[in-house]
Amino acid sequence: MINSNGFVIDYVKIVDINTLKDLKRVDEAALMAVAAYIGGTRLIDNIVLKRL
Repeated sequence: MINSNGFVIDYVKIVDINTLKDLKRVDEAALMAVAAYIGGTRLIDNIVLKRL
């Protein structure tokens, strides 16, 4: 975990958009899943990645 001024990253993962298995590289659409804490609040977000 990275901790800076109350901001703690729980995880950042790049996964297959259909299976949610971890990816080493993005060949097609993928999903970036992120979770972090700011103080006592946990923030979660998912972002669809597409190769240009």
